[in-house]
Amino acid sequence: MWTGSCPDTCKLRSRIGLWHFTEEKLETYVYFFLPLSIVAFALGLLQAMRSRRRQLLAVAALCMAGGLWLESWRPMPHYASPATAMVLVFVLGGYRWLRSWKVGGCRAGLGLTRALAVVLVLITCNNLPSEAIQAVSIYPDQEPQFLMRARIQTQLEHAQGKHLVMVRYSPGHYYEWEWVYNRADLNAARVVWARSMDPETDAELIRHFPGRQVWLVEPDRPWLNLSAYHLADADQVLCGPCGWKRGIRTRGTGHFRGAALVRFRGNPQG
Repeated sequence: MWTGSCPDTCKLRSRIGLWHFTEEKLETYVYFFLPLSIVAFALGLLQAMRSRRRQLLAVAALCMAGGLWLESWRPMPHYASPATAMVLVFVLGGYRWLRSWKVGGCRAGLGLTRALAVVLVLITCNNLPSEAIQAVSIYPDQEPQFLMRARIQTQLEHAQGKHLVMVRYSPGHYYEWEWVYNRADLNAARVVWARSMDPETDAELIRHFPGRQVWLVEPDRPWLNLSAYHLADADQVLCGPCGWKRGIRTRGTGHFRGAALVRFRGNPQG
C-alpha cells in the first residue's frame, strides 16, 4: 500500500473521522455535479424511485453512491464520472417536474427553471478560466511540466541533428511528473530522453548514442534550463520558452550522473 493512503485509512477508524470523511465526499461530489441542481436531482431521484420504468436506474444510483461511500481513498470528482449520464437523467427529470409547478394557476416553475438555466450558464462562464488552469497544473503560476517537456521536444525536433536529453530529478521530485519516455525505436528517434544518475553510466550511454548533441535538463529547478553539453566543455544554455541563448562555461562529464532509459511502444508523447 502506498503510504499516502495511511492518513485517510486511519481517519476511518473513528466515528468522528468517518463522519468528517463522509462530509468531505459529499462536498466533493455535490460541488462537482450539482452546484445549483441539487434540488432538481433530488426531485428526479424521488420520481425515479416511484416510477417502474426508472426504478432500476434509481437503484443503480444508490449502489453507486454506496460504493463511493465505502471507498477509503480521498474523494476525487473523476471517481464518480461513470455516473454522469445517470445524474443528468435525474436532474432533467427534476427540472421537468419543477417546470410544471404552478402556484395559484400561475406557471411559476417555468420562470424558475429558465432563471436557473441562465444562472448555471453565467457561473460556468465565470469559473471556466480558473478551472481550465487547474486542469493542467496544480501550480497556476508555473508552466505545467508536461508542457515544458513538449516544448523542449518540439524545439529539439526542429533543430539540426539528433539529440540525447539527460534528465536529473531532485530528491523530492513528484513521481507522476515523468519526463523519460521514448519511441520504440530509440536509434531512429531524433530525441532520446534518459535519466541522469552517475558519471560512468552517463558516459557509457553517450558512447552508445554517438553523434548526438547531449543536453541536461533539471525539471525541478525554479527556472527550467536546457543546458547544452559536450564531453569536454559546454558554452551555451537554452533558456525560457523562446529558446534564447546566453553564454555559460561548464565542465564536461562531471555534470552527468548516469542514465536510465524508458522505452515506449508507438509514437512519442509530447
